[in-house]
Amino acid sequence: MRNHNKQATIRLHRKRIGDHWIFLTDQTISPEHIGLWAEALYNELHMVKEGLLLVDTSLVDVGMYVQYHYHREVILTDVATLETYPTAQWQLQQVCFDRVRALEPLPAPPHGYISALHEGGRLVVGTLDGLEYQWREFIESERQAVMILPIDFYGDWAHTNRWVETVTSGSMGKWVSGVILPYATVCVDGSIGEEEAGDEEDLWALLTEKLLFGLEKAHRHDDTEPIICYVTGAGSDNYFSLPIGRCITFRGIANTLLIMPKNGAF
Repeated sequence: MRNHNKQATIRLHRKRIGDHWIFLTDQTISPEHIGLWAEALYNELHMVKEGLLLVDTSLVDVGMYVQYHYHREVILTDVATLETYPTAQWQLQQVCFDRVRALEPLPAPPHGYISALHEGGRLVVGTLDGLEYQWREFIESERQAVMILPIDFYGDWAHTNRWVETVTSGSMGKWVSGVILPYATVCVDGSIGEEEAGDEEDLWALLTEKLLFGLEKAHRHDDTEPIICYVTGAGSDNYFSLPIGRCITFRGIANTLLIMPKNGAF
């Protein structure tokens, strides 16, 4: 574990939705302070006497840290979406009670991309800074396949391209069995590298192609056939809250994500 600057200012908030407290923040969290935030969040969890830790996407890196280092069940959700869409709130309750086994319907892949594969891994989430700072260590130490859910795609290709290159790099990519893209969050500036895209669907198709090419290259010496699938992003009635660290599988023909039971494995 790295040394942390003890001067970090930590401002946690919590909001009651349904039967659970959800933790969030309005601060930007520096990667070197994630451990301090995780300690504060873990202590706060004990104060409210919650068995599950529910975190807003504003605390995604901190939630992942708590799941890995403190071995607690962590659910990733989006407070703004829950407050707007009752169905998203109902789905969160199902995840909390471990009643969800399949996420469907998932958004259709762009340009009819269909995989017949049945691949899976442990769900890893985080920002690009989180991936570079600590999830690389987590992924490599696990020595098992992971499915990565990105959170912080922005409106410029340079950032998106950096994320793709990080995930598909040789040291990390060989442990990544697939990427789950939250459909509403990816927004690039109209081009993928030097390739121009005619519309939003073209951008998604080009992004999928680049990710698949990078992961296939990382797995050229093994039998893994990486996959890309899509979930509905925040701001939609079909938004899915997801259990961080849980084992999941993707069934390509059915375009469905399956969630393993707690403590379940493939």
